[in-house]
Amino acid sequence: MADLQALVQQALEAGDRSDHAGIDLAAPPALAAAATAGRDELRCEVLGAWSQSAYRRNDFPMAARLAAEARELGLRSTQRAARAEGLVAWARILWSGGELEEALEVLELALPDATAVGRPRLQVHTFNLLGLVHAELGHLDTSLGHHEQALDAAERAGVADLELLACTNLAGRWLAIGKRHEAAGDPAAAAAAWEQVIALHGRTEALVLRHQLVHGWPHFLTSYAAALLRLGRTQEGLQAFAMHRALADPNPDRHPDRHPDRHPDRTSLPHAALHLARHHQRQGELAAAMAVVTDGLAVATRLGAKMRLAELHLLGSEVAEAQRDFEQALAHHKRFHAWREQCAVDRAAMKSTLLAVRLQTEQALQEAQAQRARARELAQANQNLQAHAQTLAREARLDVLTGLDNRRSVDALLPMWHATAREQRRALHAALLDLDHFKAINDQLGHAVGDDVLRTVGTILRALCREGDLAARYGGEEFVIVWPGADEDSAHGACERLRIAVQAHDWALLRPGLQVTVSIGLADLAHDATAAAGLERVDQALYAAKRQGRNQTVLSRDV
Repeated sequence: MADLQALVQQALEAGDRSDHAGIDLAAPPALAAAATAGRDELRCEVLGAWSQSAYRRNDFPMAARLAAEARELGLRSTQRAARAEGLVAWARILWSGGELEEALEVLELALPDATAVGRPRLQVHTFNLLGLVHAELGHLDTSLGHHEQALDAAERAGVADLELLACTNLAGRWLAIGKRHEAAGDPAAAAAAWEQVIALHGRTEALVLRHQLVHGWPHFLTSYAAALLRLGRTQEGLQAFAMHRALADPNPDRHPDRHPDRHPDRTSLPHAALHLARHHQRQGELAAAMAVVTDGLAVATRLGAKMRLAELHLLGSEVAEAQRDFEQALAHHKRFHAWREQCAVDRAAMKSTLLAVRLQTEQALQEAQAQRARARELAQANQNLQAHAQTLAREARLDVLTGLDNRRSVDALLPMWHATAREQRRALHAALLDLDHFKAINDQLGHAVGDDVLRTVGTILRALCREGDLAARYGGEEFVIVWPGADEDSAHGACERLRIAVQAHDWALLRPGLQVTVSIGLADLAHDATAAAGLERVDQALYAAKRQGRNQTVLSRDV
């Protein structure tokens, strides 16, 4: 048991220090020991810490896979702590992928167990994530309360790195609340909020000095220096920013003795540049503001901090315009839009990875459930021939490759749905989805890869269709989707979500360089005398999508 606790502690401490190489070495033996001992809660805790480390080093696919493993293990476990640890790990991935509402639901589901099991470290992460999610949703006061609870839990946990993290997040919330009061025309309330940041400084500095917490200190200093400037304590604020820059110097050549993973967190540098440049802008010191923006852009470029690049270019555009340098202002504005679009692409890629992990997890669960169902069916076969026959009939209507309904199922259901829609004067939108250049995939990469592509498209369709919709493989690389009762806007939106999900999927997992897109035709079958006639119009819309360049949705009425 002592060896187990030591292994787990080693992994967790490496994660707290953002020692990525350390946790990569410590996590596998800790997980193996915890599995042997049947300690699900420790396995989930280590998986969550390892996932967080992967996220911090921008390895989102690995972070998502580890968090999904923690969630599934936690949900299967009878231990409340394991359930909470797994859910919090998954909520962190949802938050980082921009799924804020779902992250909040998962955290609220985890909260009762997290507060009941008496694990302060778990409570720190739970309350901290609740604070971050509420902050991004614009609920600053609620966020502040959660970060205060995270700080209390960090003190109970006795983990200095977590206490520094909680102080830093709390300072960030007070800084934002002060800005909100300032924008609302209440300078007294704004100053009171910023004084809260100043009040945290002495405690945080003592913590840093006592435990040599070089890595996380620059982030707190950014908020502290910004609060000093907001309070008019300009000299102190500029000195704090100078100290921040000295600590978070991005040039590793000047610190050759430091391990790369233990270097102070350089990501605070572009953030600090934003605060400092805005201060100069407010003071009318436009040349100084532009100099800080230029320096911040250079640092952000080296770090690959795309969101900060967008923010700095936007600020640079404002400063250049105030200087009446309209050519430079336009150049900054163009770069702002370019980086913002790149951030959107990155976020879409994260969502695609998140979707892929979900699909893989759900598919494994579905396969396990299918295996249990088949075992029950075999056990009952000798007792209930009719139930067995019904099972066989149902399976006969499934496409073996994709797991979707097949054409036989479409031919059986669609005429009945069409008649009902006509009788009730309701819409019956249907779409035909065809894989673009699928023959080239088979010819160039082989039919095995083609089959994997079809299976993956089938998985995406299952994930994005509602219960009660029909998704079927119609033949070859063609699929049909039917939305009973959906209006045109809803059906068209569903088509676009399907098209974008296929385009954004990481197809390189099947074969490097592989890209897959689909063309879609859409029509309301209820306008036609027969379902077959309606499908003809859908087919014409599909061919129009192909003729117009592929990878698009075309409505039948537009053909």
